[in-house]
Amino acid sequence: MSDYVTDEMVETAAAATWNRSAREIDGCPLWDGRLPSNIRHSIRSDARAALEAAAPLIAADALRDAADAIDSNDGEISMPVGLIAVTLRARADQMEAGRG
Repeated sequence: MSDYVTDEMVETAAAATWNRSAREIDGCPLWDGRLPSNIRHSIRSDARAALEAAAPLIAADALRDAADAIDSNDGEISMPVGLIAVTLRARADQMEAGRG
């Protein structure tokens, strides 16, 4: 499991995905106990894969936003703030490259 994706996120995404489709089909059960476990497992697996692919990119973008926010003094970087911003951007690069 990814460090970025929790079981609760997967369950929420799976339910949202299934329920959107189920509403279009008369008599189709929503995401609840009436749904067969093999279908629930399959939908959860798909949701987890999508979330794990997207989560590092979203996190990297958030880190860059944080770096930009603390580094927004018209290009004049104080040493401690500059080091923090550089570290955040380096971490974002690692996340996007799939190395953490």
